[in-house]
Amino acid sequence: MKRPPAKKVSASAIQEQREQVFPHHLNPAGILFGGEIAVWGDKVAALCAMQHCGMPVVTVVQEVRHEEAVKLGEWLLFKASVNRVWRSSCEVGIKVFAENLFTQELRHVATGYFVMATTKRTTSGARKWMPEVLPETTEEKKRFCEAALRNNRRKREEKKRKEKRNNHQETA
Repeated sequence: MKRPPAKKVSASAIQEQREQVFPHHLNPAGILFGGEIAVWGDKVAALCAMQHCGMPVVTVVQEVRHEEAVKLGEWLLFKASVNRVWRSSCEVGIKVFAENLFTQELRHVATGYFVMATTKRTTSGARKWMPEVLPETTEEKKRFCEAALRNNRRKREEKKRKEKRNNHQETA
């Protein structure tokens, strides 16, 4: 299968996607439900991945780490880029900042990693390959290398889960 031409990270990076926090986004403690960031982040990651590969994608893995609470009225600023591409999937990294429009304060509140996979298939049924990503800056190269480490960790964890399921089924 022929891979499409490689693309620079900057070709599909999302510099700014915004969402405002309203009362229906808050938990009983008056802070943003963590799942809201995951939902919005998933949409931003999908957009970034689709811009990169030019095909529809689905979410395979979603990891979000919350750094600080987000309050009513703050705006969330999402930044995203493709960190690394494998065959038919990629990792999109997301940084989330909360901005108070009145004070201009900007705080880093969450980081996310989303593995997105193409849904397009070849005539043989295999998923179509994504274009490789070309990291150029020092930061892009760092994220490229770190994505491989996270992918290896995810594979090890999935292998352990499968072994545990198999062992459980054998004893049941």
